[in-house]
Amino acid sequence: MIFKKLIFLFLPFMVAAQGNVVPNGSFDEIEKKIKIGGQIELATGWSSPTDIKADLFSKNSKAEGFSAPNNSRGRENPEDGDNYAGISFYGYRGRIPRSYLQVQLNKPLDPARVYCVKFLVSLSDLSRYGCNNIGLALSEKPFTEADINNYKVQPQIKHSKNKVFQEQYTWESICKPYKAKGGEKYLCIGNFAKDEETQMLKMKRPRGIMGVQTQDAYYFVENVSVAPMDSVSACICEKEGQKMRVVYRRNLSENTQLFPEKAIEHKKAFFEFQSVSISSAAGNVLNGVTQLLNDNPMVKIEIQGHAEVLEEAKMAEENLSWQRAKNVYYYLVSKGIKEDRLSYKGYKDDNPVNNDQSPTGRKQNRRVEFKIVE
Repeated sequence: MIFKKLIFLFLPFMVAAQGNVVPNGSFDEIEKKIKIGGQIELATGWSSPTDIKADLFSKNSKAEGFSAPNNSRGRENPEDGDNYAGISFYGYRGRIPRSYLQVQLNKPLDPARVYCVKFLVSLSDLSRYGCNNIGLALSEKPFTEADINNYKVQPQIKHSKNKVFQEQYTWESICKPYKAKGGEKYLCIGNFAKDEETQMLKMKRPRGIMGVQTQDAYYFVENVSVAPMDSVSACICEKEGQKMRVVYRRNLSENTQLFPEKAIEHKKAFFEFQSVSISSAAGNVLNGVTQLLNDNPMVKIEIQGHAEVLEEAKMAEENLSWQRAKNVYYYLVSKGIKEDRLSYKGYKDDNPVNNDQSPTGRKQNRRVEFKIVE
């Protein structure tokens, strides 16, 4: 039996479902319920080319260590649906072996056609390290353990600056236009570089997270897609105005000179339809809130979560507004803000900023905002 949750999303600029040639890119189609680690092959179409298998996490898992959002690696909400994968991109002095994700595409890529290749990553809370060399490779043939161990795989998709990804409590996009040679039918995600060529940073365990840090750089992986450029509006992941996902953004300039309460209360983090995950754009806003709180150590705030009418009608039991506020709370705590300076509350759809039920009006209501309380 396949466990699959129907997700209602308003994503007019997102990769069209028929355009994405990656089967089960969100890992939501699974054969059985997850019980232990290394069960990536339960996700339809996915496997690991090495002996060390990737992990699978799910809201439906009864195995506490591999559930979502809370699991043995920390805490992360799926970006879409119920599931995501997890792999190790770096192990300190080789003590923890790397793992990889592989899938066969629905059809080979067309020669000379340009595709938008994209996937999301989030560093697990209990990782001792963050690293660079996070890449995605495409090939005509399946990837083998021998080729990976002998460093014969050259990923075509990486961040332009090959940066160390160190964000927790939020998903970061890696994407790039790719001109196909033709015939590429397999995709693999992992670190294909040598240890001495991999940059790593030590991470502090986020406040409020219990457990022992693992001696590796372990990332959750979500929403893998390879889609023709004519099916997307843009393929930009490294700029503020990315439009692969439409999330309403409007915040005052960081240069605006305001009193702390005014600056903080003008900040808003916006969410996708029926989602409680913190996007890259929302993470940038919250980093600004973190800086304001650090600069004004006496300020305390209430984190106020809100939902729009359609979300509340379909998912009232999920209490989206409260979950959004709670996730923002944990994000700020993970950045070093003391818990006693923060409180959070969900206001459902009771306080809309826009009563217009147009797509734009609804986007403005899917938000978290901040109120100075002391």
